[in-house]
Amino acid sequence: MKTFSSLSFLFFCAMLFTACQGDGPPTSAKEAREMLVGKHWFVKDAGLLESSFRANKGEPFTHTFQWLSSSQNLSAESRELLAKFMKVTLVLDENKTPNDDSGNVAHLSGLDLQEKQGYYFTATQEENANDRTVKLYVVNIYPDGRIEKFPFTILQGGGNKVVLAAPQEFEPRNLVLSLEAH
Repeated sequence: MKTFSSLSFLFFCAMLFTACQGDGPPTSAKEAREMLVGKHWFVKDAGLLESSFRANKGEPFTHTFQWLSSSQNLSAESRELLAKFMKVTLVLDENKTPNDDSGNVAHLSGLDLQEKQGYYFTATQEENANDRTVKLYVVNIYPDGRIEKFPFTILQGGGNKVVLAAPQEFEPRNLVLSLEAH
């Protein structure tokens, strides 16, 4: 009986550890910065956000995705979309002077953006903590000083994996990218 209790306790601890790691979004801009900055991120898969809902107001959102790599019969358009985004990489340099935002240097490659890029994080909260939306903004800086901002919504994240909803400027409008750090 003692062995069964010990095994039950270990199983419960493993379940709790897995649940605590979670695949939910970061709860703050600071948490998102800690999760994403200083790592080399590669797109592992591209897909479409099919739905975002929550069972009851105040509960966390549940997102469902249709990953292109798992589709059996991809159209030519979907194959082209997948090939385009599988080349994307993201590196957010660690800012050695946190009080100076000019040290927030981004390298989002594979999308024909400007070479000079920056980044910042925002978190907005609606009615409660479960309504928090954390975004990563990649800022495209043109030689003439113009800037263009691309907001990526962080839908899920944890460890070395993150799922980002791509900005509306990217086609299709419901595009999501699954990234892994290496």
